[in-house]
Amino acid sequence: MCGAYPNYFRPVDIPFGIPDGPSTIHTWYTLKDCCDPDTVFVRVDDDICWMAEDCLYNLVRFRVDNPEHFLVYTNTINNAVCAFLHQRAGVLPH
Repeated sequence: MCGAYPNYFRPVDIPFGIPDGPSTIHTWYTLKDCCDPDTVFVRVDDDICWMAEDCLYNLVRFRVDNPEHFLVYTNTINNAVCAFLHQRAGVLPH
């Protein structure tokens, strides 16, 4: 994405080496390059298998239009428990 849209995306170097699962995920939020108040940061996991075509646009647009929200999070379905709760709420079909 950074190569395709260099004026929109930029990579952030990780000075702590190769990430090692959940034990290093918090490190992203301590990097000085991830603290610009005039920037919307989007973190995308490496194990996503499907996203709606306009999901990133909608996520960023909502955050830009609602600056009072510190954090905006996607609706994630990544295990049977989440799927069960979504089905009970009527969001997913049985």
